[in-house]
Amino acid sequence: MSTRCLQTCLHEATTASSLQFVYKSGGTVDKVASDRLDRVLDRNRNLGLKVQMLEQEVKEAQRSREANKNSAPTVAVFPESADLLNQLKARRKKSRADLADVETFLEIVGSES
Repeated sequence: MSTRCLQTCLHEATTASSLQFVYKSGGTVDKVASDRLDRVLDRNRNLGLKVQMLEQEVKEAQRSREANKNSAPTVAVFPESADLLNQLKARRKKSRADLADVETFLEIVGSES
């Protein structure tokens, strides 16, 4: 929410509190003030519902994040070194890589050849 919106909500909540106090203390409030109080109270309820919905979204995001942290890491499965070399030679005819280069590369990325 913007600062202006928060200031307006705070002002309306303060006004609503003042009007509720007048009601409770037996004072009279004109129709315009009564309607305004009703609108402010409705908006307050709506904002409360929005806050609850946002809190629920945050909780779900936190649960999802924790579940992702606790899940097992994915292990990449690579083809055999010779197959990878053949695929490389098929795509890049003039490649100077040899089987030892491919095996070294696979060791670097953590795969067993």
